[in-house]
Amino acid sequence: MLDREDNVINLCEIKFWNDVHNITKDIEDKLRRKMESFRMMTGTKKSLRMTIITPHGVITGDNSIIANQVTLDDLFRQ
Repeated sequence: MLDREDNVINLCEIKFWNDVHNITKDIEDKLRRKMESFRMMTGTKKSLRMTIITPHGVITGDNSIIANQVTLDDLFRQ
């Protein structure tokens, strides 16, 4: 979780897949439930954004809940 100064919280989901992974509707639904649970448990009024951290990245649909993705290339770029 990254609680930012601009009233946005990035919720980070860390996953390992051996290759670029397609985010299915089932995965999207699970992430939505996690975000809603976080909102209910914390009572936050801040905007929530989902960030996926995975070695090779993900493929998302047009209306995906995933706002950002971080890959190994992002972490170890020289």
